[in-house]
Amino acid sequence: RIKSVAGEWRISEAPNLTVLISPNFKVLFRAYSLYFFDNARKYLVPEMRWFPSRVSTGTRMMNALLKGPSDWLAPSVSAIIPAGTKLNINSVITTDGVAKVDLTAAALKLSRAKRALMKAQISATLVQLPDVERVEISIQQSPMDIASSYNGEVEVANTTPVALTDSGLYHFGVSGMELIYGTPNKVAAVGARDFAFDTKEQTLILTGPTGSYSYSMTAFGSRGVAIDTRENQLSPAIDNFGWVWTLTGEANSEFRAFKEASRVVSNGWFGDATPVDFSLSEEGSRLASIYFVNDTYRTYVQAVHRDNTGRPLYLGAPRRVDSASGATDVSWANSNALLSLIPGAGESVVPWLSEIGGQSRNLTVVSGAYAAIANRVGQIYVLQQSREVVTLREVTWSFLARNVSAIHISGR
Repeated sequence: RIKSVAGEWRISEAPNLTVLISPNFKVLFRAYSLYFFDNARKYLVPEMRWFPSRVSTGTRMMNALLKGPSDWLAPSVSAIIPAGTKLNINSVITTDGVAKVDLTAAALKLSRAKRALMKAQISATLVQLPDVERVEISIQQSPMDIASSYNGEVEVANTTPVALTDSGLYHFGVSGMELIYGTPNKVAAVGARDFAFDTKEQTLILTGPTGSYSYSMTAFGSRGVAIDTRENQLSPAIDNFGWVWTLTGEANSEFRAFKEASRVVSNGWFGDATPVDFSLSEEGSRLASIYFVNDTYRTYVQAVHRDNTGRPLYLGAPRRVDSASGATDVSWANSNALLSLIPGAGESVVPWLSEIGGQSRNLTVVSGAYAAIANRVGQIYVLQQSREVVTLREVTWSFLARNVSAIHISGR
């Protein structure tokens, strides 16, 4: 709190906090991910946290993992480790690359299968430390022979983009643009202006003026199945469970997910706000979106709550991403960060990388940017209003292709 004293402002009351300037913070703390399994217990979901750079970092990370996820993420992850489980000896000891974790008796409640999941969580969390290569778990000082049968990793997505043109879909190949067989007639039939591909490029979604249509790329001459005929649809998405997500750019629009049939994914958080863009994280447990509300573009992340088969049920409370305020396009750059486009002066657009729970930084300004994507190795591609695609090489944008309507990485 502040108050005026003799015409000048003074701090009258301050919270009991320690304030660090950014350079000191970066030296004293480091970001690590805690890993939790999704509702279907198939994929690991990261949550970035900051820990002091000390010998005790591994212990602090384990204590945080045992306490569970943050409230905003909780609806999208499954509780594997029993509530009340703690470190039996409050220390994670690392010797010759092996981190030894001793848990209290509460962990004995776990079945053999869940113990494997628990080990996957703990291993993925602790191997981020430079001196940890593997993990050994004991309960009440009794060593546990737990199989390393789960890694929880998402199938590696393609690293080169797919481009939509008036004449079909193309891969960006080493020797140039390579046409994807069977797509020209499908693109023409829908009047496609956007699309989504699953990781294996077996299911294609094309979005045009009359809605979104699903095509099987494994059946010759397959006809499109209308999955959402609403007008003004945004870019669709396909998650790793095979669900197709659609949303329109109309106020109060609802998310719809389609597999064998269409269903509404409950998301009553935004009232009459207008959706602008959305993107699913690669494991499908988090959703980033942009809404136009109160004359401002705001970016949010939400937990995706699913049942144990991966069917989406509802979206959790939104968490605002302040570093992406004003953005008009959003996609996941990696498992922990968003890539956004924020309009600047004139035709200039500033790409931003915003870590969820971490730091953010801007990239080289690009003219007339309309959409941006990043592959898993960090290469960034931008589609401009001129329908040209450019990619960032060091600090310079280099031309790749023209006459492109949309770009995506298959499976992202």
